[in-house]
Amino acid sequence: MKQQHIIKIPRGKERQAVKIREECSDSIVKEIRHFCDLTKAEYQAIVEQRVQQFVVWNKRIMNPVDEHDEDAHFIMIWENEGGVGYKKLLGCTRVCLPFSHIYTDQEGEQYEYPVWDKCTIVDLRVSMFPHPKSKAIAHMWAPEWGLEITGTQNGMMDMYADGHPILLAHAKHEPNLRFIGEHMDQWGYIGYRWVYEPEDKKESERMLSRWYMEYDQYDWS
Repeated sequence: MKQQHIIKIPRGKERQAVKIREECSDSIVKEIRHFCDLTKAEYQAIVEQRVQQFVVWNKRIMNPVDEHDEDAHFIMIWENEGGVGYKKLLGCTRVCLPFSHIYTDQEGEQYEYPVWDKCTIVDLRVSMFPHPKSKAIAHMWAPEWGLEITGTQNGMMDMYADGHPILLAHAKHEPNLRFIGEHMDQWGYIGYRWVYEPEDKKESERMLSRWYMEYDQYDWS
């Protein structure tokens, strides 16, 4: 049975970051933490995995580090290996700030939700979404964690061509998930933008605006 722990990490007198940890098995843990709560070794593992998956394996030109990392939350799946304190990164997804990746669809509708991107998975025990036929024991998909951090589950996902079919398949079972359009990055690769919207758009945007105003008051470095 999965065990979940929600911890508020104090930052000064008023600042705090939410850290959520879920035990998927005796050795595999899924968690979300803000960039400021990552160790140098953890962030190095995330960047190295991005380079291996996107650049080395998929032969894609991309920037593994950009200006959004320092304000992002990271969903990470770790496996404890060997001695105490030694762990292996099985997968990671970045969750960027709301209003940082604004997208306008063909009808002129604008979306300002947090964006999930730079998803890496390097182990068959990890999948992007839960599925009854999957043997994976840990999944990246955790929109409910948005409730604990920003107060809303609504969000967007930015996928490359190899990830787009995975969302097409999952959307058949998830009515709140839909494709909203394509865009091209600075290196000429097409990105596929999806939105997950189980909650009212205007109310969700109000929640995100209030959360962001509070977040923006502090230096999270």
